[in-house]
Amino acid sequence: MKKDNETQQVPALGCAIALISQRLISQLGEALADAGLNITAAEYIVMRALYTANGAQQCEIAAMVGKDKASVCRTVNSLRAKGYLSTTPVSHKCRTVHLTPDAFSIKDQIANVAGERHSALADILSPDEFKSFSSIVNKIVKHI
Repeated sequence: MKKDNETQQVPALGCAIALISQRLISQLGEALADAGLNITAAEYIVMRALYTANGAQQCEIAAMVGKDKASVCRTVNSLRAKGYLSTTPVSHKCRTVHLTPDAFSIKDQIANVAGERHSALADILSPDEFKSFSSIVNKIVKHI
């Protein structure tokens, strides 16, 4: 039989993971703004996916970034309004999304900000801890 504190550790771990995610996203958004980039953390995530898979459909982007289709649609519309994306209709429900030259012009700046945030996170852990942590997170993501 499980002890009360063992049973409570799983939800506490889930809450801690959610808190880490929220803080990382918030800090990324602040860092992007501080760098003078007119994109949010959510927009960064979509642009990052498109930097590796330009010309993806919105449903594919949603699967790549782990967000629902409606959220990705709103983000795509926001980035399109800012001039970073263009879309091509595939059907009445589906669009293919392409980065514009403006999006490519800020790619290095975005990469620098993301790299700085990554370094700040990596500085918290030893290299071995960071390697183990990354391995564990990737294993969890793969199986849920």
